Amino acid sequence: MAALALFLASAACGGEEGRSASASPTAQQPEAKPLADVPTATLVLASATPLPPTQSVTPFMQGATVSPMPSNTAPVPSPIAAETTPATSTAQAAHTAQAARKVTKTSSPPLSGGGAIAFQSDRDRQDEIYVMNADGSEQRMLITNPYALDSMPAWSPDGGQIALASRDRGKDFEICVVSVTDGLQPVEGKNANRLTENDWDDFHPTWSPDGTQIAFYSERDGYADIYVIGSDGTDERQLTDTRSNDKDPAWSPDGTQIAFVSRRDGDYEVYMMQSDGSDQRPLTDNDTDEWSPAWSPNGTQLAFASDRHGERHLYVIGADGSDLRRLTEASLPWSDDPAWSPDGTQIAFRSNRDGFVDVYVVSVGAGSLPLQLTHNLEIDQDRAPAWRPVPSIP
Repeated sequence: MAALALFLASAACGGEEGRSASASPTAQQPEAKPLADVPTATLVLASATPLPPTQSVTPFMQGATVSPMPSNTAPVPSPIAAETTPATSTAQAAHTAQAARKVTKTSSPPLSGGGAIAFQSDRDRQDEIYVMNADGSEQRMLITNPYALDSMPAWSPDGGQIALASRDRGKDFEICVVSVTDGLQPVEGKNANRLTENDWDDFHPTWSPDGTQIAFYSERDGYADIYVIGSDGTDERQLTDTRSNDKDPAWSPDGTQIAFVSRRDGDYEVYMMQSDGSDQRPLTDNDTDEWSPAWSPNGTQLAFASDRHGERHLYVIGADGSDLRRLTEASLPWSDDPAWSPDGTQIAFRSNRDGFVDVYVVSVGAGSLPLQLTHNLEIDQDRAPAWRPVPSIP
């Protein structure tokens, strides 16, 4: 068994690092206004009783119950009915969770278009890319790659491809692109198109809004820096070179800017630059680390994770640095990896608030309760959620 585990761990085509050069400071950020501390609602998926095509599950507001999604949100065709249940014993909860997250690898029913979330999971004892409906139903492996570790999925703007960081047979992590079907049936990762190939790890791909380029960060010079490459693997170029660790790039919806985090001022802050690498400047300024910036679909806000109140929580800030507010509750454990829904009303993220690392979703409106989408056991981790854009696949 040990030999088999070692063999499986040595495979695929994701990660985090450090920085140094100075940058001009911005005004000290105002203290974020906390939301009310509230308990986390738990989603338990029932047996496969389909709902009508227009019904889905939206995150709980305080004191609210499950209700239909707004009309501008993509429907989920055949989700499994969901309900909230009172707290149970640890053994009962584990049994329910295990039944709820059964994974289907073949002959899967189609998932919805804009209602699908891809995520990274090691529930089969190695990192693979999974997909589920936006209410947590129909969880299954999307990219099958038994001899590789696949991580950090990023949907192409048309929803027809996924870029990811993959490590194949003990080599370094490289940026790869995998085409998916409109019905999101499982596909083989061995058919991925590898865009990068070098002796260092490449992580965290993000697409340009026109689908022609992919930004990522690489450790190839001993520090993490931001690079851009054509989605066909041509015209690679380096955008940052500070010897201070620049990571987590996120391309703006209008294509003109890239947000990222940098440690050039001593701790990780959210920075912005033009998409050609010019005009690099800080957006946040405090004494703790910030991570994982993510643009809202309309380009007016960014969500990010921050340690500024001790535990790592999600925050939202205007693209001009104004209107900072905390999105997740201060009384609960850390949250990270924010990903906006296509209509901008919800954010998927990862958290260990139930003792395990799972994917949750929360409304961007104040006072909302996070809704748990995955239910992991033991050491399994579900992370790096990525919401599929409303597709335009023929």
